[in-house]
Amino acid sequence: MDINIVWIIAVLLLAAGAVKGFRKGLVEGVVRITSYVIGIIVLIVLVKGIGSFIQGSILNVLMALILLVVIRLLHRIIKLLLDSCRLVSRLPVVKWLDRLGGTLLGIAQMVCLIWALFILFGYFDILHLNGWILEMVNQSRLLSLLYHTNYIIRLMQVM
Repeated sequence: MDINIVWIIAVLLLAAGAVKGFRKGLVEGVVRITSYVIGIIVLIVLVKGIGSFIQGSILNVLMALILLVVIRLLHRIIKLLLDSCRLVSRLPVVKWLDRLGGTLLGIAQMVCLIWALFILFGYFDILHLNGWILEMVNQSRLLSLLYHTNYIIRLMQVM
């Protein structure tokens, strides 16, 4: 029986996510994800605003600027809420719950990364590894579960 390298990589990624999540905690993980999402939204709004400015549509530029102000206000409110959560998460019992939640969040992030890698290697067939990866997936229950429950693909199909 061959060594399933894809399984080893997946388990190492999941373990790394669990350890990192345990160390950072749920609150820090949520802060990081929220910052990423807000950054992406700001980028999209800026790109649309710049595109409208180039086309000469003043109304769309004003709407983009208003959206940026609203996003900034929402970011400040969320930051205030999360800062108070950070204080509460330092309490002894809550700290363990925060770490447990961080562990689960770290594992969930790595599952999303593995899903994205499956899509990347499958759709673009990078280095012509798609067939080999599918063979490795079929040899492992864990990989089969991850491969066949890929919600990113389902989301892409809906869009």
